[in-house]
Amino acid sequence: MSRVETMSMPQSAATRAVGYLAACMAAGLAAMHLAIYTVGYLNTPGTPLSAYLLRGVAIALVALLFAVSALALTRMRMSGRWRRAHLAVSCIAAVLLTVQALLIALGEPGLLIQPAGPGPWSLIGGPAFAVLSWNRSRRRQPNW
Repeated sequence: MSRVETMSMPQSAATRAVGYLAACMAAGLAAMHLAIYTVGYLNTPGTPLSAYLLRGVAIALVALLFAVSALALTRMRMSGRWRRAHLAVSCIAAVLLTVQALLIALGEPGLLIQPAGPGPWSLIGGPAFAVLSWNRSRRRQPNW
């Protein structure tokens, strides 16, 4: 069975920095998304609760999952299934955030610089997750 240890993994400062950057971008996206959808839900009395939960809370929770995965890859030494699971979540985050940034750039480029929108969080977070995933996947860790 694989075991997760909380000891820090020896890694370069650049790897740690990109991991923390990815985690901050995902957490920022979650916070902004939840705040905007909460204000919209409270100001629009006809909006059903299910729409708020699916479009607001669920997406914010997925973004928080991305942030936790980036922190786990940055801070913890893992082997086996846990490492592969966090790498998979990190790769999914890289693809989703990068595609979102590209679609925003093609559709409404002005949203890329507005902090209240998903643009800056995705524009920086997508490549940060990609670099983190690539760097952590190519480094072979010992099986403890």
